[in-house]
Order: sequence, then structure tokens, then C-alpha cells
Amino acid sequence: MSESEWDSVLTHIDSGNAAWVALVPKLAAGTDGGNSEDLGIGLAYALPKNPKAVLQAIDPDNGPVLGVSRVCSAPFIEDTVKDIPAYIKRAKVALSKVRDPSLQDVKKACLAELAKP
Repeated sequence: MSESEWDSVLTHIDSGNAAWVALVPKLAAGTDGGNSEDLGIGLAYALPKNPKAVLQAIDPDNGPVLGVSRVCSAPFIEDTVKDIPAYIKRAKVALSKVRDPSLQDVKKACLAELAKP
């Protein structure tokens, strides 16, 4: 996959599009270093936009690529998100609206991660 194709994939994931977010675990299985990091960051961007889809895509074993400790820790590089406190607030509000019983444990873990200093 070319760099521009990869950037296009990431744009779709970052947008919170449910179908693209659902592909992230499958994509992560075939990526290495930088691309794996991109996927965790992509889920973080998508979190305030589509928290249910992101919670469904998070690694239940809390792995280093797509685990709660990665995705829900605002893992952005440099100044890509200018206002982290505002991002965290938006993510918490979005997560509070997720009512699916099967996602409550991962939701709770994600909220706990977002609350860390």
C-alpha cells in the first residue's frame, strides 16, 4: 500500500466511520511499528466521534497497539491535537452516551485512562 493510500485509510478511521473503525483490528494484525502506532492514534481521533465503534475495536487484552491504555491515553504526536483537555472532555462526553451493556467494562477502563494526569 502506498503512503497516500495509507493516509486515505487513516483519514477514514480518524473520521469515526464505523466500517473503517471496525477494520482496525484486522489491519493491526498485519502492520509494523509506525503503521501500528498510526492505527492506535486513529482510534483515539475517532473516539469522540464514534465511541461505540472505537470501544468495539479496542483490544480486550489491552495490547500495546489497540489497548485501552494506548487508545484512551490521548496518544497524539507533537501538536496534532492543539487542546488536549478539550479533546478529553469531548471523549468523556461521547463515552458517557454509550449504553451497550457488552461495552461497559471497556468504557469504564477508557474513562479511567482519560482521567489520568
